[in-house]
Amino acid sequence: MKLWEAVEIARKTGKAIKNGNEVASWKYSTDALHWESTGAFVLIDGVKIDADWQVIEPPPEYSFAEAFAMMKQGKWMKPNGSMDCRTQADGQPHGKWLVRQVGCLATYQFDCFPVAFIESKWTEAKD
Repeated sequence: MKLWEAVEIARKTGKAIKNGNEVASWKYSTDALHWESTGAFVLIDGVKIDADWQVIEPPPEYSFAEAFAMMKQGKWMKPNGSMDCRTQADGQPHGKWLVRQVGCLATYQFDCFPVAFIESKWTEAKD
């Protein structure tokens, strides 16, 4: 799709758009399109106007109950808008809550988790 079509979708839906490897999203606070890598306003030249743009579909979101069931099956899940970590339950009835920081090989075990996690939407973590 052309730039103006992608920008309208980004503005109306909040979805990110991309041109090649460059990703941009609409920021309602400034009412403008910003590059995600730098946070700078997207400035358009003649090449970007005619380029092929794509809408990036967000990953499916799950409630805490759905995410917890998936964690018990061994999937790593991530609470949206929270710390940059991957979380998993070890599958035992009264087991541990496992947390692995992004880019870190160590996995930490906890007996409890923040209440905010229950109110969060969750997505499946990609390694």
